[in-house]
Amino acid sequence: MKNYTVTKLDRRHNGSGIFSHYITPIFQTTLADKLLFLEYRSWCWETWGPGMESDWAIAMSRDVEIPKWAWLTEYKQKRIYFRSNKELNWFNMRWMA
Repeated sequence: MKNYTVTKLDRRHNGSGIFSHYITPIFQTTLADKLLFLEYRSWCWETWGPGMESDWAIAMSRDVEIPKWAWLTEYKQKRIYFRSNKELNWFNMRWMA
């Protein structure tokens, strides 16, 4: 069973010109919520190197090359953004059970 949902970004989403998809973990409890998100984020950091807050990536996208992934933890949301289908597929291969 997959512990996250995948959302394809379109023009309604912030960062749609920068990122292709984001995942949102599905949680059982508040503690599981935080631990699973941290595990996903740590794996992304180890796999692709440093990421950044999605708002920062969006704001800086015209001036610097953004990382292959980013995260959002504001407004009680927990999301991990992927720059392309390639990163999403790597994530899916690792975490889809």
